[in-house]
Amino acid sequence: PPSPASWLADVALAGVAHAAGFYALRALHAAAAAAILALAWVELRRASGSRAIASLGATAFAALAAYRLLQLRPDLVSIAASLLCYRWLLADERPPSPRRIAAVAVLSALWANLHAGFPLGLLLIAAAVAGLVLAAPLRPPEARRADRARALRLALALAVAGLATLANPSGIRAHLAYLVAGASTPSLDRIMDEWAALHLFALPGPPQPSPIAWTLAWALVLGMAWIAVRWIASERARRELDPAKLALSLLSLCLMISAVRFVWIGIFPLLLFAGAAGASLRVADRSARAVPRTATAIAATACLLAAGFVKLGEQKLVSRDEIFQSAYYRRPYAAAKHHAHAIWVLADSGVRGNLYTDYFIGGFAGYWLAPEVRTLVNGTLNVPSESLDALVAIAQRRGLRPGEEFAALLDRLGIDLFLGIRLPELRRTASVGIATTAHLENTPGWIAIFRNLTSAIYLRANDRNRANLERVADYYAAQHVPFDRERGFDVDAAIRDAPDWAIAHGVVPIGFVRLAHNMASGHASSAVRDRVATISAVLGGYRRSVAIDRGLVREEPQAVRPKRRLVWSLLRLGQFEDAAEAAALLEARPAGDGFSAWISETARGSGAMDPEAARTAVAALAFLTAAEGSELQNGLEPPEVRPPR
Repeated sequence: PPSPASWLADVALAGVAHAAGFYALRALHAAAAAAILALAWVELRRASGSRAIASLGATAFAALAAYRLLQLRPDLVSIAASLLCYRWLLADERPPSPRRIAAVAVLSALWANLHAGFPLGLLLIAAAVAGLVLAAPLRPPEARRADRARALRLALALAVAGLATLANPSGIRAHLAYLVAGASTPSLDRIMDEWAALHLFALPGPPQPSPIAWTLAWALVLGMAWIAVRWIASERARRELDPAKLALSLLSLCLMISAVRFVWIGIFPLLLFAGAAGASLRVADRSARAVPRTATAIAATACLLAAGFVKLGEQKLVSRDEIFQSAYYRRPYAAAKHHAHAIWVLADSGVRGNLYTDYFIGGFAGYWLAPEVRTLVNGTLNVPSESLDALVAIAQRRGLRPGEEFAALLDRLGIDLFLGIRLPELRRTASVGIATTAHLENTPGWIAIFRNLTSAIYLRANDRNRANLERVADYYAAQHVPFDRERGFDVDAAIRDAPDWAIAHGVVPIGFVRLAHNMASGHASSAVRDRVATISAVLGGYRRSVAIDRGLVREEPQAVRPKRRLVWSLLRLGQFEDAAEAAALLEARPAGDGFSAWISETARGSGAMDPEAARTAVAALAFLTAAEGSELQNGLEPPEVRPPR
């Protein structure tokens, strides 16, 4: 069952979706991100006394926090609550008032029910108290007395806030979530964008933050090192720099380095820098009247940083370039990304049982299909460790335990429905990015109940799923689409007898029927035959693809694409000797063509493997480049976008 750590956020977001739809969630998301940025700017303005410095700091914070701000998740609560906690308790160097302590207590109680990151607020207060206590021997006597009174009041605030956080469904256990996670669920570092450490001495790249965030992290580290040394060495610095804020900034730096997800917490070192920069600017104002020029330079730096973010920011990792396109905001959710054609077939057919799908689709599938259909994973870590291990094994089409075969693993997990996804593209060959669409082709005990260009659904054909088979048959009968209870979904029959349905469900692109008629006439160009062969191969029509490609290879001996596709289709048919013979045609590939070499080597080695090992090797193989995969999907009808459930 899901953890109750963010139950209140879940209920609130679900309420908005049901009351006003997905577009209201987008508006709420935008408003929350804008409010966080505005709150950060206000605090930077108060710390520095300068709008220019505040704008530069807020731009740097936006670059650091972009990955979190671009996602509508309860993490937004933790970012906003941390800033409010800072404002009410720590921004002022005087002891916080009882009213502010009470406000933080109420905030902490809410926070403990909105997001599991609520202990962060307690850490921030504790760091400030520790900083005041540890710095006392080095502080001037008058500052020491004020620090003592402030530390006592902050300690009281820490105790009150800590008690308030117990007002959650899990009580004290909510504080121990991180410590106990590894005992029964996967360790948190299994999710690459969440808990991977920030490697300062490695060039940025997934799961690291963006290049601009990595550069800013280095700037924060160097800046904090300089301030810490200056604080220790200079009596004036010890008198002027707040030890509570210094300790808070050092804690923030440690959290940043410990996990990429905490890069946003660089706001607290930025606040410290803003205060120091503002003080220097005020000194310059009294001595040289050079503030306008300095402010202009700072504002120009902020503009350059914003421009750099456009090129080097998180949009390449989060949503590629789509975030800067208006179409991105006109859709309520990314239906195509989650292979909604297949999800709608599952929903409309009314099937029941346990579903395998890729990790990132689990939440989407759960929203539309639960509770009748239960996913192996649902986009959270509320699963046994073996479940995530099984995802990797299934993607690679192999078993998990010694001697276990792929189909046996699915049996052991009790999988009734298998949703395979992706085109066989070169860029999709990482350990968990292999195309799984054809993993269960011709597997005893399984039948295909749907297939389109980018996905396929298979049903376990056993007594337990007899009712599911009838549901699927009834669904297709109502759609006037041919379906055979013994052989399953027939792509060719669907295209022939229900072409409009096939196009609407992404089975083939618009215009494919016309291309097929051109092929039948015998007057099709090589480009038309190439496209028909590619679509046929992706949809499992390997014999048709082989026949077309043999003709193309004879006509154009130098063409590489039909040779790759020919070998790949023969391997899929299990004709390993023919595949090895055809692979010889790839030996004359252009220099540096590692893709063709990979296909050729797989063809030569598969014949010597046992059947299961050969299928595993072939399952990992691709024949399309990324560009060819994108080209293939031209004219593909996008999935229907349905209103909230």
